[in-house]
Amino acid sequence: MKTHLPLVCMVCTLAAAGLTPQWASAAGEFGLEQLFGPDATIWQADPDAFMQRMAAHGFAWTEPNKKDAARAHKAALAFLSMPVHDACAAFEDGTLNEVTVSLYNRGDSGEIEERAFYDLIAFAVAKLRTWTDADPIALKGESLSSYARFMGRQWVYGRHWIRLEWGESRGAEAYGLPYRCEYLRVRLAEIDPERTPARTARPAMPARLDPVSLSRLRSAVKREPNGDVFVDGIPMIDQGQKAYCAVATTERVLRYYGGSVDQHDLAQFALTSASSGTGLHVMLKGFRAAAVMLGCRPETLYEVSRNDRAKLVNDYNRLAKMRRRPMLTAETGTPLATVYRQMDGELLKSVRLQDRAAMGQWHASIVRAVEQGKPPLWSVFGGHMCLIIGYNRQTAELLYSNSFGAGHEKRRVKLEDAWTVTTGLFLIEPAKETP
Repeated sequence: MKTHLPLVCMVCTLAAAGLTPQWASAAGEFGLEQLFGPDATIWQADPDAFMQRMAAHGFAWTEPNKKDAARAHKAALAFLSMPVHDACAAFEDGTLNEVTVSLYNRGDSGEIEERAFYDLIAFAVAKLRTWTDADPIALKGESLSSYARFMGRQWVYGRHWIRLEWGESRGAEAYGLPYRCEYLRVRLAEIDPERTPARTARPAMPARLDPVSLSRLRSAVKREPNGDVFVDGIPMIDQGQKAYCAVATTERVLRYYGGSVDQHDLAQFALTSASSGTGLHVMLKGFRAAAVMLGCRPETLYEVSRNDRAKLVNDYNRLAKMRRRPMLTAETGTPLATVYRQMDGELLKSVRLQDRAAMGQWHASIVRAVEQGKPPLWSVFGGHMCLIIGYNRQTAELLYSNSFGAGHEKRRVKLEDAWTVTTGLFLIEPAKETP
């Protein structure tokens, strides 16, 4: 049985050897620690002042018409001489509220061995200890599932609250993953020494979602003169170049509800692959296992079942034969995405539209969810997932949003076309709701 590699021993080894590890930053990178000196006033910066200083270092607003979140992805940034893969700045009530710095995440950085991961953690601990001139408080390790583990260290430095957090998956042999390192990040926020209790060693796991007000969700539903009805105020998350559409979309919903979990936390217990994405049933199983600790629960509104898939293939081949088009040769058990790639779009649409009753029920479930202010997750043929944020009865359209960053907040698709490519529809429901 594997055991955790001792951080203290590795810190001593690195220091004694005088090593310059492979994760040391390159020359010319802006060190984010410059923003957080012991007497820094960064937490009083309004969005415009922050962006005036940081736009030159790669930060941009995640949504063009909002100034509540800025992100720098793969920019020339460092933190305490360590390369930064991603950095996010969140604003609340007109001032900076929290900065999250990604030192490693599997999706953007690639997979590394356990020893290298713990070497990186040890290097980060040593850097933070030197910078703050203080020993850290060890955070209580937690598990969100049988395999998803969260750990961390915490410091207080001047008016800054600093947490080094990391996640790993251990013991998921059933999915071919005996061990996998997930992420290492630093979170910084302001503290008030007169009001903040003495250094509290809180768990390193993502914070549980607080009870959600149903009236607040309903108030987010907007109605436009052109017939658009949509859920407004859903934060934008950019999944980047990795196949994180499912977990990035889920993060958006949870942040809309008021949560703080991110796509890397979700990718951990959904066992997401950076290259091939998220297995839908594995993800739902992981979400259900973590439902109590996350404060949410998944609900399936519609899904193409095995029987549905078999009927779809039979109906498609029958129509293809009638129209003298190539028939499908997919064997039983062939992934749905593979079957879809063999299909002619016109024939597929004709087959799907034969079941108007199922389409009507699917559409009705979308309308109910949107009217409640709960945007459903929409999975489509080809393996992609995004959000349905609204509908328009006048134009027979759905409004949807991809997790691709600015410019993808609201797109339109004809209802029949949307139904044609649908493989699933899901809700992430708050576990506790208030009037």
